[in-house]
Amino acid sequence: MNDNEYIIKYLRKYKKEDILIDKHAELRAKQRDLDLEEVYYNLLNPSKRLSFTNKLEEESDGLEKFKCYFGYSKTQCQIYIIKFSDKLIIKTIIKLNKRWQKRAEKYGKI
Repeated sequence: MNDNEYIIKYLRKYKKEDILIDKHAELRAKQRDLDLEEVYYNLLNPSKRLSFTNKLEEESDGLEKFKCYFGYSKTQCQIYIIKFSDKLIIKTIIKLNKRWQKRAEKYGKI
């Protein structure tokens, strides 16, 4: 199973009330004019826009951490850094407005 399949399977276990947005991620979303409802929608319906995922090194808490790319077009995507525990924790939110696929493929495990 690749990372995308794993993430999609895992994300389907969560409901909206199980998703926690870190203060840092909330601040970044506001700075980047991102709607948090859209973030929830992307995470609750991952098969619609999830394009790539990278597994990141675990932090000292031992939780799995992933970088998820949600593509809108060839030039627009949103990247979420998420951690899995009994809740889904969003650590940061990034909005890209430039060609992102090659970058994701280069650093992703596809």
